[in-house]
Amino acid sequence: MEKITYTPDNLNIFPGFYESNLHYSDQEYNYSYGEECQYEIKDFDGYRKHICEALSSKIEDYLTTAEDICKSAKYGGMTSPREYNFTTDHLLMDAEIDLELLKKKILGDSSYKDGFDSYLRYKYSSRSGFISFVSNNVEEFFAEDFAEYYDVLIDYFLLTMIYDDKDVVKHEKRYEETPYWWDMLEIVSDAECQFMERVNS
Repeated sequence: MEKITYTPDNLNIFPGFYESNLHYSDQEYNYSYGEECQYEIKDFDGYRKHICEALSSKIEDYLTTAEDICKSAKYGGMTSPREYNFTTDHLLMDAEIDLELLKKKILGDSSYKDGFDSYLRYKYSSRSGFISFVSNNVEEFFAEDFAEYYDVLIDYFLLTMIYDDKDVVKHEKRYEETPYWWDMLEIVSDAECQFMERVNS
């Protein structure tokens, strides 16, 4: 097992706090709707940390089902961009993962290999307005990018468990209410109950 920092790079795993399910501009208005007073998130840093810790726990639950691959994956922090023009917040997780065994698992199973190849082509092919630094096919990824972009491989493996399918691209192309998605909403609801406070009038 290697001790690594895992940073999800897929918005269906961690969408950040800018106009997402985790936080959006009308959230406080919607929470206050029908109430006699207005509510606001008073401790936004605490709100974000609460959600990040809870989501990290859910992610760990998925990853550690493959005990031979992942021993643990704990909340390690979060980074935020100076501006949200081109990127969003990123979750940091302190993980113990056998990356070489995960690589062998993907390459040793044709359905995993084909699924990961499809995922790379779908998400990491350069296009107008986007230049990819990650190879968009399995052969080049493992020959050139694996050591630097292992997060991409972990994302794919995690998504196969979230969608319960090795062909994750067909799920990524459409809006789906997975159990993980519902867990995310429940975590947000719990955070709202803890961090929303009445505005002094």
